[in-house]
Amino acid sequence: MENGRGERNVNNRIARPEHGGSTLPKACSRVFPANRRVPRTNRGPKKDRYAQHHENTGRRMLPGHRCKGVAAAVTVRPILRFPHAGLKTPCEPVTVFDEELRALAGDLLDTMRAAPGVGITAAHIGDFRRVVVIELDRKDGVRTYINPEIALFSEETMRHVEGSVSMPGATEEVVRPRAIRFRYADLDGIQHEEAAEGFLAICIQHEIDQLDGVFWLQRLSRLKRDRLVKKWERTGA
Repeated sequence: MENGRGERNVNNRIARPEHGGSTLPKACSRVFPANRRVPRTNRGPKKDRYAQHHENTGRRMLPGHRCKGVAAAVTVRPILRFPHAGLKTPCEPVTVFDEELRALAGDLLDTMRAAPGVGITAAHIGDFRRVVVIELDRKDGVRTYINPEIALFSEETMRHVEGSVSMPGATEEVVRPRAIRFRYADLDGIQHEEAAEGFLAICIQHEIDQLDGVFWLQRLSRLKRDRLVKKWERTGA
């Protein structure tokens, strides 16, 4: 979700499309400054880039995130730009949990940081598997969600400014449920169920939207969407 944590509660309920008989809320890309280079020392062997970064910043590694011993090279993949047809393509569930999947998650993390953003899906780089990587801030840590799906969402809603790494510079307020309960697998294929609220819930909904082929602009009114697209085509495309 691009820059800004402006958020406020609203009482109205929002319309949501049908997904397999249940209504699922959906949509994120906030901009953060690019990473600071991690200082290197001359003492001892060179450490894995992510292990060194965690040691220097104190950022914890959440379940599913790649760890020391996995490829440390930074890989920034090309991001599909709006209005690429791939951004409307529903993604397929992940069925194989292997090192290639871990490498994909690592590439997504590098690509998201370089954009920069706080959320990205495999679909953003043209890989149509249900993989999401989120990093709200350095202290919060990296979250990797495989095959995420929302089980419950709150009646209470909130407004939050959203955007996309596929449409840099374009932002607008979107109304979504304030809290959700969702299921996902980690990179080892282990199933989890968790609750999320506030900004994290917004990001998860945003990225699951993208996995379903629902670009965040579809959450706007036609008037706001057309106005934003015209402005972006003039200044950001």
